[in-house]
Amino acid sequence: MRPGYRLGAKNKARPVPPPTPRAPGGQVRGPDLERPADAEAVPSSVVWASRVALGAAILGMGVATYLTIAHYDSSVTLACPGSPTGLVDCARVTTSPQSKFLGIPVAVLGLFYFVSMVVANLPQLWRLYIKEVVLARAAFSVVGMGFALYLIAMELFVIGQICIWCTAAHFLAFVLLVSIIGASGAVWPWCRSWRERAS
Repeated sequence: MRPGYRLGAKNKARPVPPPTPRAPGGQVRGPDLERPADAEAVPSSVVWASRVALGAAILGMGVATYLTIAHYDSSVTLACPGSPTGLVDCARVTTSPQSKFLGIPVAVLGLFYFVSMVVANLPQLWRLYIKEVVLARAAFSVVGMGFALYLIAMELFVIGQICIWCTAAHFLAFVLLVSIIGASGAVWPWCRSWRERAS
C-alpha cells in the first residue's frame, strides 16, 4: 500500500485526508486559515477585554458630555467636592487656560475621543479581523492615554489643582488602553490586511 493511503471497506486504497490546520493555541482555523469561523473561536479573554473597552468608552462619553455641557452652559455647575484652597477644584481646572488645546475645549476633544472609541469597539468591528482596524484602534488608545498624561501634568504642575471628573476620564482612557492593547495582541494571529482580503 502506498504511503498516504489507507484501505477502505472493500480494501480499496483511498487518500488519507490532511490534518486540520490549527490556529495558535490549538484552535481549529476556518477554511481560509486566516480567522476563526465564528466568535466562539476567539479566546474568552478577548471577548471580555473588548466588552470592557466598550463599557469604558461609553462611560467616558458620558463624562465628556457632562464636561462639555458645563463648558458651554454657565448655568451648569459641576458636582465636584472641594474648595479653591484645596487640591480638588473642578471649576478652576475647567475654566483655566489649560482647559483648551489649540483653541479647542479639552472637553470637546475628550467627547470626540470617547465617541470614536465607542464606534471602534463595537463587536462588529472586533469581528472584522482586519489589521488596519486593529492597529488604528490600538494607536488611538495610545494617543488618548498620552493626551490624558499631558492633562494630568497640567493639573498637577501648572494649575496646582485637579478635577475629579477629568480624573475619571483619564482613568477610563487608561482602561481603554490596557483592554485594547491586550485584546489586539490576542486577535492579531487571525488578522489580515485589506489588500489580503481583497485578493
